[in-house]
Amino acid sequence: MTVPSRHSYRVITSEVAPGQWEWEIVRHNRPLEIRLREGLFRSERAAIAAGTAALREFLKFLDTELIR
Repeated sequence: MTVPSRHSYRVITSEVAPGQWEWEIVRHNRPLEIRLREGLFRSERAAIAAGTAALREFLKFLDTELIR
């Protein structure tokens, strides 16, 4: 089994409506098969902060699953 690099994942943001932002976790700049995203933040900065926290949790989960 190939272990994905932690550096393959990142958070992107997009403005879905004026003043409404969302984040999404992508791998190699492509959405994951099961999309991980959340939205309707009032600023890009807030979306980045929330997405970064979600990415940390996602990577922590991957680490625990790969150890099993």
